Amino acid sequence: MTALQVKNISPLAGYVVVEQTEMPEKTDSGIYLPSSVKEQDQHMGQVVAVSKEYVTESGEKVACPVKVGDTVLFKSSFQHDMEMEVEGKKVNLLRYASILATVK
Repeated sequence: MTALQVKNISPLAGYVVVEQTEMPEKTDSGIYLPSSVKEQDQHMGQVVAVSKEYVTESGEKVACPVKVGDTVLFKSSFQHDMEMEVEGKKVNLLRYASILATVK
């Protein structure tokens, strides 16, 4: 997959931009994913932009847990996350907390 070049979107404190991809039926290591994974509100995608670290209300610095190019599994929360189309591709603006795992 060719990574989307997001030049007009710069996520701010605590957000990343992820280009959504299809959930595979089988991982590269040979593990078959059950159809229930696709039925849940879980998605897979490639990180195309990240924000800098941010400071919480209590003064704690939180660094971005992923980098551009990482493949991630995420759960979309309609209250805090946003789905949009950029250059004809579906992308999500997600909070760090919506990212469940990185996929290798």
